[in-house]
Amino acid sequence: MTPLCAIILGFCVRRLWSFFRTAAVVLFLLLALTNWLNVIPMECLGLVNRPWKTDCRMLDYPNSPMRLFLTELLCGYPDVNGAIVRFFRTHARPGQTVLAEYGDLPLQFYLPDLRVIGGLQGTIAADEKPDWVLIRRSVRINRDRVLFGSRAFTEALDLAGAYERVPVDMPDETFGNRTDDPNHHHFMPMGPPQKPLEIWRRKEGRP
Repeated sequence: MTPLCAIILGFCVRRLWSFFRTAAVVLFLLLALTNWLNVIPMECLGLVNRPWKTDCRMLDYPNSPMRLFLTELLCGYPDVNGAIVRFFRTHARPGQTVLAEYGDLPLQFYLPDLRVIGGLQGTIAADEKPDWVLIRRSVRINRDRVLFGSRAFTEALDLAGAYERVPVDMPDETFGNRTDDPNHHHFMPMGPPQKPLEIWRRKEGRP
């Protein structure tokens, strides 16, 4: 909708220019600076404070929405879930078990040949021997301040002895490129430094 709205508003400004140029200039400036006018004055007055996590890649920052939109459209966004799916498609064998501390649902959907456990699925059986372990940087707890079953399970694993870490050059973002809320959507990828994804593979021959 962004390009369509931009075209319609541009047409309105052009038509207004033919009748009243001063009004057309004022309307153009208001439209062009909408995001700035929405963020800066409200923050200066203390009415709305931007959350600490916002940055120049997001809408709730003094930005040009059209620039952000075109950057994402032309350059794409390296979504963390897509990167994880591509990794396991390349390295995991059908039938293997992947323990995912978080983001298990995209793996279940896109990797039907793998057995995916962890995430929001509850407690994991103590005798599980996953072939792969995907550890995420965000620690998740329930309302009672109890660790999710997947994180509690991985903390008890002998990763250093039974597993080997696979080096991956993929940043570990919590949610990936969220599209459900414009205020949490990233239009451009993060710059370094970033914590990479932590993926462990069970050593050959280990019980």
